[in-house]
Amino acid sequence: MNPAIGAWGTGGNGGSAGSAGQPGLELAVDGGFTGSDGCNRLFGSWTAGPDHVVTFSPVGSTRMACPGVDTWLSRMASAHVDGDALHVSDESGVAIGTLQRRAADAQGLPATED
Repeated sequence: MNPAIGAWGTGGNGGSAGSAGQPGLELAVDGGFTGSDGCNRLFGSWTAGPDHVVTFSPVGSTRMACPGVDTWLSRMASAHVDGDALHVSDESGVAIGTLQRRAADAQGLPATED
């Protein structure tokens, strides 16, 4: 199984409950993803490349205003999986942030929020 598949970060994915204002992604086996940049819902497709690199295309999102929330994840274009860390880069290849694999997901269990 591709190491990118699973839940990353602490934010809600695709409308599920999560930590308010926190980013999160869920990369599905079928090549789709859902998530949140801490404010807006994110959705689209992803493809796996060599060396655990992931490319996101296209990235769609809702457009709500959320004062005080850093929506860095909405600028994602690619990512690199390094163990339990997903290092996210923008379209220019500049690192913009890192999401940690959710603990339950790291054990092969369904990702859930408390």
